[in-house]
Amino acid sequence: MSGNADRTARVVSPNTPVRTRLAAPITTVGRSSDTPPILGQFAQLVRFSLSQGFVELAEELADRIAPIIQRQEGFRSFTLLTDETSGEYIFLTYWETLEAVHAYERSADEWRVRDILAEHLTTVPEIDVFQLHNLPLEAMPPDEEPAE
Repeated sequence: MSGNADRTARVVSPNTPVRTRLAAPITTVGRSSDTPPILGQFAQLVRFSLSQGFVELAEELADRIAPIIQRQEGFRSFTLLTDETSGEYIFLTYWETLEAVHAYERSADEWRVRDILAEHLTTVPEIDVFQLHNLPLEAMPPDEEPAE
């Protein structure tokens, strides 16, 4: 993959307009600074390729797909990850339960998403589901900075 300057991320949660662009995933309000935000207990990654420099197409696809996924029971967040140089793109969704992921995968909406993607892809996307493990962060004294 290329350097960080070529990568962008876009996040959509149930309460966020689709066109909103954020540098980092949406965090949960009201958590202490040493507790990582909980975006869900499971994540689904859909990795696909488009031609190099097609980030606008990937954003358009995300805009069309996000409203479909947002209405799913147990959905928490949707993120588009892009690497324009390689043409690699990832839709990263967070879910409350594994059952919610499986229910979406068996739904007619999942087929709608596949149909939207299918007309632009030349290979089958890779789809993986991962369980999230939110680990506590060690609090650092305010005067110390992290080592680089």
